Amino acid sequence: MRQIYAYETENDRLAIQPVTEVLIEKAQEYQDYLANYFALKEPALFVVWTKADFANLVFGNHDLPAYNNGTRIVMCPDKKEWEILFLKAFKAYELPLQLSRYYQSLPDYQMLQIFLHEITHDSDLFGSEYGDTRENLWFEEGMCEYLSYRYLLKEEELSELRALLQQQVDFFSPIFGRFDVEKFSEETYQKGNLAYLHTFYVHAFLTVSDLVDRFGSVEQVFACYKNWWEDSSNVSLYDWLMKEEKTC
Repeated sequence: MRQIYAYETENDRLAIQPVTEVLIEKAQEYQDYLANYFALKEPALFVVWTKADFANLVFGNHDLPAYNNGTRIVMCPDKKEWEILFLKAFKAYELPLQLSRYYQSLPDYQMLQIFLHEITHDSDLFGSEYGDTRENLWFEEGMCEYLSYRYLLKEEELSELRALLQQQVDFFSPIFGRFDVEKFSEETYQKGNLAYLHTFYVHAFLTVSDLVDRFGSVEQVFACYKNWWEDSSNVSLYDWLMKEEKTC
């Protein structure tokens, strides 16, 4: 994967380069893993490393400064910038203390997890193509979260993370209304509320995690997803997966 640095000064680039070099090295190992187990055939050709506001305003209109269009990944690799972003997003809410501390000081692996999430979008196991309206957006985003976290974390650490992030969904449900994975759509990005958008990501991740527990493996979840994608009925993906014994 070729790298492009989009920074205003050479000092900015030099300051972030040690971080990006580690991300690229680790990402290559992950790409090999996806190629072997999860049908990664044509990964993005470029990654554009840049500041969060450049990612949002120069390269695309995205509230989260990391995204993949199939040809290039644009990402802010600076953990401090992400912490500032979440501080602003959650400023108006009194989060549970443990959750607040998590976002104030993100884990050291978080930038790598975000980068691996974006790489996972290139898996051919997902039925949608870039540019399509993805009606099953929750599944792809949740699975990209799940696979990247599962690759990086031990089982106990993953369980602890799920418990922590469940607090976020429980906290925001009375504020935003019950989170329904089927309502995670392109319109979710247009609400202009990062706390709302990010919690949809969290809920999708937790839903996929629960599905893996229920089906026994991520491979079996993908197998059932493939059956749904190839089926001509109008049953939603979530309803299809909930009827496991009948469809898979």
